[in-house]
Amino acid sequence: MINAIQKEVDKIKDSKWPTEVEDDLIFTVNLLITPNDSESKESDKIILTVNHHGIILSRVIFPKTSHFECLPLEEEMTYLYNATM
Repeated sequence: MINAIQKEVDKIKDSKWPTEVEDDLIFTVNLLITPNDSESKESDKIILTVNHHGIILSRVIFPKTSHFECLPLEEEMTYLYNATM
């Protein structure tokens, strides 16, 4: 699953921010593993991380706590990119 999302992220990055324009821009999809105890309702999360101009920021992309938080992957990437400017 992570690899499939990473491939899509790479496609979006290459079309929206070509290497010639942003050669130090890296997006990475990771799995955040959280402790699994009986009292916690937390679960593992998929996060999107941007590394740009030495600034590294991450954002949970799945699961979201409400339908209103769900954004298309390209918008999540744009949000993180703009936050590094």
